[in-house]
Amino acid sequence: MTRSLPTLARCLIAAGSLLATAPAAAGEFAALDRMAANSRLGVQTDFTHESGSEDMLPRTEIFGRYQFDRNIGIYGQFPIVHMMGGKTENETAMGNLEMGAHLRLPLGGAAVMFRLGACLPTSHIEDRNAEALMRNAWPRLTDFAQQIPEVTTLRASISPTAAAGAFFFRADVGVDLLLDADERDSMVLLRANVGVGAWIEKVAVTAEFVNLGNAEELTDDAFAHSLSVSVRHGVLYTAMTAPIDEDRLIYAWTVGVQAHP
Repeated sequence: MTRSLPTLARCLIAAGSLLATAPAAAGEFAALDRMAANSRLGVQTDFTHESGSEDMLPRTEIFGRYQFDRNIGIYGQFPIVHMMGGKTENETAMGNLEMGAHLRLPLGGAAVMFRLGACLPTSHIEDRNAEALMRNAWPRLTDFAQQIPEVTTLRASISPTAAAGAFFFRADVGVDLLLDADERDSMVLLRANVGVGAWIEKVAVTAEFVNLGNAEELTDDAFAHSLSVSVRHGVLYTAMTAPIDEDRLIYAWTVGVQAHP
């Protein structure tokens, strides 16, 4: 992971250059933050595979957002994970319920989304629940705080968005503050994501880079990264996500539906 931070810096610089020259519009991504200036209700199911493991790792999440006007809205999301092993008992665990609000600020030809939310400690450590939650985190690495058992988290982020012709862009820069995690190595998590997409006829294709790090140890080994590609048509979308710099092959396949409530 020795080149992870320089690579992230280059991606964010390139994203900023695009933002500076593009007119405003919002795009939809599979792995980045979901806050946007429209009302949506959706369900997403993910299937994570780990090489060398016989376990099945499905994850289901219900999410939605409601826009009061063009710039102010609220959101909520709630995951449920499963770990179904061929040689062990199955486990089902609830993640943390997250709720919050977001504010859109138009900036000339672009826009910035401000988000403030909280994850409530609806997850519990029972049997192998913690293992099931951690192993199912890759499809939504940016929402890792939702899968930390028995922890309340305050979440804040800033997300610039833009579009130019058929192309659209989004970045997320966020901080997650773990309020009651005295025994954890980190009390603060940093997030930095970037995604680009393009419309081809009525199909949207995206490439997404998600990064999560320990704010108390700013080294390459303290960061986790994932790459995703997604395809969206109408209310349906699908994506493939894989972590970077892991010792073994891991990938997650996502299918989802998202529509006006």
